[in-house]
Amino acid sequence: MSDGSPDPAETKLLHFLVGLVRSEDLELALNESLRLLVAATAATTAYLELGNEANLVALAWPDKDSVGRGVVAHAVSRGALVHSASARNDPRFRQLESVRRNSIDAVLCAPFEWGALTGAVYVHRSANPEPFSERHSDLLGAFVTHVGAVATRLLPDTNTGDGTLRAQTRRFQEQVVRRALARTNGNVARTARDLRITRTFVYRLTPLVSRRRTR
Repeated sequence: MSDGSPDPAETKLLHFLVGLVRSEDLELALNESLRLLVAATAATTAYLELGNEANLVALAWPDKDSVGRGVVAHAVSRGALVHSASARNDPRFRQLESVRRNSIDAVLCAPFEWGALTGAVYVHRSANPEPFSERHSDLLGAFVTHVGAVATRLLPDTNTGDGTLRAQTRRFQEQVVRRALARTNGNVARTARDLRITRTFVYRLTPLVSRRRTR
């Protein structure tokens, strides 16, 4: 918001993302996360794709035809955030048919890179001169962190193994989140940021820690 106060839609998204550590319903987690991301970024289109060699989950709002698929492919192939004020004027994307057809202006796309789990989260604005801000980029970073963690735990053939191991993983992640919330006095925005910074350590070592506990 212009006065610097927390945006209620952003705060609601961050609360939900931090709470995903307790989720056992992947479909609900992904659908609600995407819905809240649309509200927090004022996007006209959003897309989420997650998968591994055995499974692919793809969600779009309002529909897949409005997505700039070339932008998504660019982010995934380079493993880097795409942040453009106007895709239809950007030399990287302006020749793409989906960008021209959908009049894609501001666009953000962040890839998932979690071992066997790949994909991206994408938002854009059509015929809208207002670009996404750095706060919106941070929101996508938090989205990738927390949604990536729950998908790694719950998506078939990406999760950490049997039910006992997944339960141990969940308890470990909950402990990490509780400690992060304690350090920030319950500030979910700071917690989401802190966990984004430490995600490589926390979420990629989580299965290793769990396996050690079962020995």
